[in-house]
Amino acid sequence: AHTFLQSHNTTAAVCGRCREEFPQKSFYNRVCDNEWNTPIGEAITCGGNAMFRIESFEQVGGFREDLIAGEEPELCLRLRELNWKIHRIDHEMVLHDANMTKFKQWWVRTKRCGYAYAEISALHKNSPRRIWAKETLRALIWSAILPISLIGAIFITPLMLLFLGLYGVHFYKQLKYFKGIASKDAIKTDALKTATLQTIGKFAETQGVFSYWISKLRGTRTNIIEYRSE
Repeated sequence: AHTFLQSHNTTAAVCGRCREEFPQKSFYNRVCDNEWNTPIGEAITCGGNAMFRIESFEQVGGFREDLIAGEEPELCLRLRELNWKIHRIDHEMVLHDANMTKFKQWWVRTKRCGYAYAEISALHKNSPRRIWAKETLRALIWSAILPISLIGAIFITPLMLLFLGLYGVHFYKQLKYFKGIASKDAIKTDALKTATLQTIGKFAETQGVFSYWISKLRGTRTNIIEYRSE
């Protein structure tokens, strides 16, 4: 990373391969390991383990300390708005231990992602890059299909239940994707379970989105303890 920064003056941050230290401990740890396996080359963001150019880091004021999650993407957005670049290189960098063994832990983690989507997209609503606006809207849309279908079936026509088939379409696409990304570098996970989590996860993300907006309307900050996944 240091060598790359020395030879690329417009690069603000460099990250490498982050791996789960104990992928065999749980399915959820293996899901995390695949998440860390991001594309090589210029990137939109880095993870929590990266080497930053001090000049660029100080220029944007470093991390925001008031965020529940998403500190790195938010920082990288501000860097890229000043024309700095983020890069991932093809080298091992860090071992990470998610220590996630329960569905509840995964749900809380995903809910926290939804909260971060809503909060950071609101913070940067005027940015032309529109960070996480699409992710926030996508979570809301997918979660809305279920209640709309049920209400429509009761008050309009039972045929409205056909909209529930969209979940099947989404699940199939996810299943196909996770079967396709298996590589020598990735720790293989159960594609069926992963696709299921990705489909269910939209509801957890939406819970996080609503949590942010409720706290915003109340003028209060959500207690970060609620988002710890122990």
